[in-house]
Amino acid sequence: MNASDEFKAAFKNLGFADRIKVNANLWAFFFSFIYLFILGLWRQAVLVLAAVLGLSVAFMLLSSVAPGILADIISRATGILFGFFVAIRTNVWYYHEKTKGDIGWTL
Repeated sequence: MNASDEFKAAFKNLGFADRIKVNANLWAFFFSFIYLFILGLWRQAVLVLAAVLGLSVAFMLLSSVAPGILADIISRATGILFGFFVAIRTNVWYYHEKTKGDIGWTL
């Protein structure tokens, strides 16, 4: 889907904070799969929950192999980045759900 030229021009004129407000969903950042369930995006919620559980197990194994501050920093940074990913993609998923009716099992 291509954005219109008017949207591209208006979006380019926005400041950094305003671009974040347009692109990201703050509720999805903090409550990821719960918020997706509330929106009715249950397939994406299941995938996000599975990814969170998988990352949690991976980082528990990492912290047992390489204990220390580095494993903690890596796990926190990955969690925050994954939260940003969900926050940015939630509006897109919701738009596709409402316009196309079904978006399938995609992240």
